[in-house]
Amino acid sequence: MNATRYTLLHTPLIVSVVSQYFEYQDDIYKLLFVNPKWAKMLVPVLWRSPIWKTPKSFQKFLRILSEQHPPHPYGTLVEKLTFKSYYKSLPPLFTIEALELISLHCPNVQYLTFDCLKPSRSSLSSYSIDTSSDLPPNILASLLKSFPNLVVFKGPKFNSMQWIGAGLTPMRKGFLPYVRSLRLSLDWRDLSMPFLLHDIGSHCPSIIELDIITDVPEQTAKIIVDAFPNLTSFSCITVTFRALYILVSGLTKLTSLKLQFGQDITDERLLQICSRFPKLESFSLLKGWNNLQTFIKSWSMIQKDTLNQLEFSHNNGLTNEMLLPIFQLCYNLSTLKLIHCPGVSDSSITYLSRHQGCRLKNLLIHYNYNISDHGINSLAEHCGNLISFNLLECPKVTIKSLSQVIKRCRNLLEFYVSFNNKLMNGLVSCYNSCGNSNLLVFGNRYVCLDTTQISKTIDSSMLLKLSTCIPNLRKLDIRYPIKNVNPNQLEKLCIVPPPNLKRKHLSLLDAQHKRLKEIWFMTKDHPKIRQYIYESDLYNKNGIRLILCMLSDYEEI
Repeated sequence: MNATRYTLLHTPLIVSVVSQYFEYQDDIYKLLFVNPKWAKMLVPVLWRSPIWKTPKSFQKFLRILSEQHPPHPYGTLVEKLTFKSYYKSLPPLFTIEALELISLHCPNVQYLTFDCLKPSRSSLSSYSIDTSSDLPPNILASLLKSFPNLVVFKGPKFNSMQWIGAGLTPMRKGFLPYVRSLRLSLDWRDLSMPFLLHDIGSHCPSIIELDIITDVPEQTAKIIVDAFPNLTSFSCITVTFRALYILVSGLTKLTSLKLQFGQDITDERLLQICSRFPKLESFSLLKGWNNLQTFIKSWSMIQKDTLNQLEFSHNNGLTNEMLLPIFQLCYNLSTLKLIHCPGVSDSSITYLSRHQGCRLKNLLIHYNYNISDHGINSLAEHCGNLISFNLLECPKVTIKSLSQVIKRCRNLLEFYVSFNNKLMNGLVSCYNSCGNSNLLVFGNRYVCLDTTQISKTIDSSMLLKLSTCIPNLRKLDIRYPIKNVNPNQLEKLCIVPPPNLKRKHLSLLDAQHKRLKEIWFMTKDHPKIRQYIYESDLYNKNGIRLILCMLSDYEEI
């Protein structure tokens, strides 16, 4: 090799150029072995946020950390740690020794997230992820103290305030001054909760995002305003009227608010404090029973210049009349989510479409039996800049209006629906004839375990044409059988296993699909599958993960 080519091969710029032409992560791994300079550039990227989807991968991670003379300082490259369960299978076991090893070798962690940990059945010194218990508080404290540069902390649930108080000792004593975002699960009934929040806020002045999974009474609200005066984002479960008054009056820098109104909050009382609300960019109201029409009208006047994202969830009191002033006045509204809001109908969607028009970018509607083709047609006519469209369980909407969304919304990047096989074929055909080439996500969330539905298939030739019409597609989620899948590209397979499934079928999949890494079996109950998964965990040599996803009859996922 001449000198010029040799120099070019060892230039860092060539790594980024070459990597753009690789579609799969396992191909990018091969670049590590080209030369040491390439490896030096890629290793920090790959180690920035490790993920342990199996006990084996976690043990491999620990072995590398504990090496005496590793080729790279792997532990110092880790910036994000997430302890969670990814599948309904055996999760990693986090022993006390393992957690101490991580805290010793990974000093540069900035993002720490983990769910609940509880003692495993086989050992009292190891912890598997669960939702009912927790790890010793001194282990959590040791981890936190080892990460002085921590910026984001999403803590586990707990059994007592005494436990969480002990576990967060480093935060309460000022060892984590750079934390900006904090999520905690607390108990509002415990008298120590206000003191805990006061200690954290006093010693972590950089916190601007606070998410506490608990109710907020009046006394707690006073502590939050006093200890976290710079909050820009706040989220909790339920607030009383007095607590809401204190929060909206004291948190003047707030731009994002997510909560649930308590039973003592009425339209008349909200109107009294409406003028004290800060100008919000994002507002989420979770659960509601009261009609707040008068308050919403006045509140919309305050939020008209800033409100960008709006969410109503499980709100039986939400009506078309409540939404109209928001759609009319808040001209910067670009994202709307309506989940389990039975009082909303076509008139709201039509009004939204006509007043927001091209400013509306993201729409999500789940579980609504009143919205029909009339509202969706209006959306397609007026909202040409729609980027994300997500529709779940809206049975009155048909292919007629959805095809108009596909044809008219040329900037659409995500299109998600939940419909049966016949309608899905129609949507694929529509995209083949007039879909935009920018779409990144196209899916159908409908899953039915009825045998008549399982026997239906999606025409593979239609999907082949779809791949040509939508070249930028990154996620395809169509939950029906598909024939003639390209064996050179399949990496993840989700199937409803047939009654006659045998081991040789799994071996055939392994032989024909070399890139296949995961097989998800979506089933009600299948003893053979359970046995295959058990054997795979013990003797798996090909690297393919078998995962069981238990479903009920006619269940959507």
